[in-house]
Amino acid sequence: MKNLKFFLLFIVVAVLFSACDNKNAVVLKGHLDNCQYKYVYFSEVRPDELDFIDSVKITNGNFEYVLKGSNYLIKARHANPFFLQITLDKKDFGFTTLVKNGETIEIRGDAATLPKSYSVQGYAEAENICFLDKQLALFIDSVDYLNEIYKDYIEYDTVRAQVNDAYLALVANHKAFLQDYINSHLGSFSTIAAFYRRYNSCFFFNEKEDLDLLKKIYSSLSEIYPDNENVIFLNERIEKAESKE
Repeated sequence: MKNLKFFLLFIVVAVLFSACDNKNAVVLKGHLDNCQYKYVYFSEVRPDELDFIDSVKITNGNFEYVLKGSNYLIKARHANPFFLQITLDKKDFGFTTLVKNGETIEIRGDAATLPKSYSVQGYAEAENICFLDKQLALFIDSVDYLNEIYKDYIEYDTVRAQVNDAYLALVANHKAFLQDYINSHLGSFSTIAAFYRRYNSCFFFNEKEDLDLLKKIYSSLSEIYPDNENVIFLNERIEKAESKE
């Protein structure tokens, strides 16, 4: 009986320590269909660099990884959301999301089309980023369709002009969507990702021309996360844009 009491006490203590430990960890798990890849790679996206963290093996399309102090030097900034790049190879075939200590994020998608097909559950900020990615994918699909028309009618000036007008309309519509999203999600880290959305090398927003919007994002985030390096980065970008006026 004494040994049984000791065993039960040990189990309770272990569970309590595990629960406390998970508050300082990010749990990432999921399933990938049609997966020929062997590993999932994790890297932190910081304002000035990309820090590789670790990788985890994929088994029958499944993976699970706990990002915590034992395998990554968690710093104070990670009490706040931080950007994490998740890829299936070392050539940036994947996506970037938001994670936070104490959160569990479940990822699903088709490995062959992961950036477009992935979905997440379990953390609101990660779900916000996924929503933005889905909308960008719709924009890209529309642009690709216009490009096909352009190629088919490349010798017709009128058609090419119409295609160009349609493209500019798509850009304007997506920018309007992003602006509405930002204004309705102030205080969310996903607004940083929304402001710096781009298609190929073209950004939808310009730091100088859209400075008021950038200031609005910074103001809302600095009240909640004044010491976060991504928020500090926004302030630096604002000061640089103002110096060019």
